[in-house]
Amino acid sequence: MKITHQLTTEFFADFTLGEERVLTAGNICEPIQPEDIPDVEFELGLAVGIASEVLPETVEQMIQVSRFVVVDIQVKQLQTVR
Repeated sequence: MKITHQLTTEFFADFTLGEERVLTAGNICEPIQPEDIPDVEFELGLAVGIASEVLPETVEQMIQVSRFVVVDIQVKQLQTVR
């Protein structure tokens, strides 16, 4: 699946604050909606949202159309930089 009408989520990593790494977000992709997932059978679905792009409802749709689904949540808290 390829969504072409949206910006890709981007992050900036700052390693200049000693041992602490600071991640900030630039562009944030719009959430992937359940209707963005085609209603066809897939062997594997990958839900790798790094900034809340993959909604719980979208994962539910992926489960319905995929034999296996792997979910990898990347960010717990997010600070957006403009």
